[in-house]
Amino acid sequence: MVRTEQRSKLFLFSDKPTFPLQIRLFTKIYNRFPTIALLRGQMVSVQQGTYQHRLLDEFGGMNLKLYQGRVDGLRALYNDEVAAFCGAMQNTYYYINKLNYGSITTIGTPLGITEMRIAINRDRGDIQKMVDEGLARVIANGEYDRLYRKWFVRDLSPEEQTVMIQ
Repeated sequence: MVRTEQRSKLFLFSDKPTFPLQIRLFTKIYNRFPTIALLRGQMVSVQQGTYQHRLLDEFGGMNLKLYQGRVDGLRALYNDEVAAFCGAMQNTYYYINKLNYGSITTIGTPLGITEMRIAINRDRGDIQKMVDEGLARVIANGEYDRLYRKWFVRDLSPEEQTVMIQ
């Protein structure tokens, strides 16, 4: 969970973040927008009530199509119902690969980067201590890096590898 002032009143959070969360805009490769600014006036899908929804509101100028789930917003882009989708980079690439939506790519730079942390029930400081100790242990022994790579680093397709080499 992203730690905010309001959430800190309700939850305890791990001392160390679990990973950086990049909020990105995604579009179809054949309908690519070179910059985020060119999306002003365009229809953009986003999961309602999320950090990325708030970032788009602050950026302004886009017509937002709100969805209850991130997969629904991503599917709207895949089906050409919207010009772009806004979501967390790691989760979005996971679903792009899982759903075989290979025609989708990112636009420009991240709209925002924040840290994800483990959230714990406010009255369970004992669990917070165990989480902090466990997280420190997996970071120290290299397991964290292995898990991060497995779940959050997108492998390039053979075609993408060829383009990079060329």
